[in-house]
Order: sequence, then C-alpha cells, then structure tokens
Amino acid sequence: MNHAPEEINYIKNHELTLGELINSILIKKNLIASLTGFITILGLLYALSITPNYQVNTSFISASNSSITKINNGIYVDEMKESVLSSFLIQLMSQDLQKEVFIENDFLTIFNKNNIPIDSIDSYVSGVLESVKLNLPDPSKVDDYQYYNYLPELDYQLTMQGEDPKAIAKLLNLLVEEANSKTIAALLAENNFNKSNYLKKLSLEKKILLNQANQARLNQIVILTETGEIAKSLGVIENNFDMIYNSKVKADLTISIGDNLLPEWYLYGEEGILKKIELLKNRTNNGPYIPELVALNSQINQIELSNSDLDNVSMMQVNLISMPLTSPVNFNSQIFVLLAFVGSFLMSILLSLIIISLEPEEKTPT
Repeated sequence: MNHAPEEINYIKNHELTLGELINSILIKKNLIASLTGFITILGLLYALSITPNYQVNTSFISASNSSITKINNGIYVDEMKESVLSSFLIQLMSQDLQKEVFIENDFLTIFNKNNIPIDSIDSYVSGVLESVKLNLPDPSKVDDYQYYNYLPELDYQLTMQGEDPKAIAKLLNLLVEEANSKTIAALLAENNFNKSNYLKKLSLEKKILLNQANQARLNQIVILTETGEIAKSLGVIENNFDMIYNSKVKADLTISIGDNLLPEWYLYGEEGILKKIELLKNRTNNGPYIPELVALNSQINQIELSNSDLDNVSMMQVNLISMPLTSPVNFNSQIFVLLAFVGSFLMSILLSLIIISLEPEEKTPT
C-alpha cells in the first residue's frame, strides 16, 4: 500500500518515542541552562532589591479585678473594667500620643537610617504610623471555649508593619506604656476634680450651718435683751432658782401656772439675763454648739488627708509583649528564587519543544 509524502510525514511526527523526546530536549540543553540561569539570576537580583516588611504584635486584655478595686477604693470615681479599657484604647490610638512617643523617643532617626531629607516631619511621622492597627477581639473565638466551665477574656491586638522589627517592637511597647500612664493621669485628674467639688460641697454645708448658728445667736441676744427689760421693769433683779428646789413653793407654782416652765425673766432675773447676753456677744466660735458640725468636720478632714494611690495599677493586662520577628510577612526571598528557578526551567523546556517542533525535518535519501 502506497502513502502520499504528506501522510508519511504525519506518521513520522507522531511516532516520536520518549527517548527521542528526551534526546531532543538534551540537544537544547545549552538553551535551557542559559534561559533558566538568566531568569533565576534576575529573580535573585529582584529578591535582593526588595526590602522585607515585618509585622509585630502586642496583645492585652482589660485591667485585673485588683486594679479596678484599687481604682475605686478611696478615689472619687466609679469605674468598671469596660470604662477603664475604653479610656486606655482611646489614649492608645490617639494620633497626638503616637506622634509624641515617636518624636520624643528619637524614632525619627531610627526609622530614617539613611538620613533621607524630610520635607514635612508631621507628614513623615503620620505615614510611618499609618500601619499601626488595633485589632478587636474576634467574637467567633467564643465558640472554641463552649465546652469549658469558664470563658477566657479575648484579647486586643496592636499591630504594626515596617522594615525594622526591633524598632517597631520598641515603639509598640512604649505606646502601650505611655497610653497606660496617660489613662492613669486622666483618672487622677478626674478624681482630683471630683474630690475638689465634693470638698466644696461639704465646705458650703459647713458654712451654712455656721451662718445659721450665728444668726440663731444674734436672735437669742435680741430675745434676751427684751426679756431683761421685762425683768428690770418688774424689779426681778436676782434669779429665783431656789424656788424650784423648795417643795412648798414649787407646789404653789405648779398650782398657779400648771406644768408650764417659769418665764426666763422671772427665773434668771435681770442679772442672770444680762450675763447670758454678755456670753453670747463674746462668743467667737459657734462650732461646739452645732452637733452636725462634728461629723461634717471629721468627713472633711478624712477627705483632705486621703491619698489617691494608683501605684502598681495598670489600665490593662499585657498578654504578649511585642518582640521583633525574624521572618518577613510580605516577601520570602528564598521561596521567590526557588519559584523563579522552577518556573524558568519548565518554561525553557517548553520553549525548546516549540523550537524543535518548528525546525524543518531532514529529508531521507530516496
């Protein structure tokens, strides 16, 4: 059976064995090696030119029960875990606080190691701090503890990315410390404000009591003056206290006036009333005659001597102190170079096969 030349070429093209295919590829080994090496070197140079980016984390939960108890013990505020943590988070994410910590601790020099000219320090610092993120607790993690008898508190995470993991770790730790200090300072300021207002309130109550007592003293002087004039007009000069202790006279008085008290003008007489008026006029301190004032003064003294001690108190509990990482999060140069090598090797083999398929076949002698 005879075949046309086209049919013979078609059969030959499809009768290529695996060995012949390998031999064909080996013929192009120089091309494969050159292309693979070239692309791998390019990948290596690119990997070396990329600056690695690191992410550093620090995590924390709300303040301990002992800290909350100490905050509310002897301090004129009423705080709960949630309110204390909220105040801390507000301070932590404050741009003013972050910039203050960044500049005052010389991070401007640390992050700009090459001394690149900076047109605007504020813009530069804002750009660096853009990567500072606060990750809220993930509610879905609650399901992980559904079989336990207690529910652990989920933590908050403060993260930042950059080229220098040591500097980032130091910055995050300082941010947490400064936010904690600022929150305590704000709490003390609030306490002092409330304490001052409370003392003003008690002082006003004290002043009112003293004014009332003084007015009562003046009123009593007026009344006694009128009573003395009555005693003088009736000729009652001396007191008549002896009549109270005389049983016969006391009985007669009871019959005449009943159980009513004897009038002061009669009981004290003019001399006794004038003496009482003199004592009232010479009185310089009405405090001992005000029973409520004793308790009020004691309360004021206790408040003035109280000391709002918040030493060793923290507005949160650190779960994880930020530590510098050794592996970048955005780029792994070793994996990149390996992928460049494998990809270029496979691509060069494919290119070699394409070249082989396009090469003209050698004619067999007739």
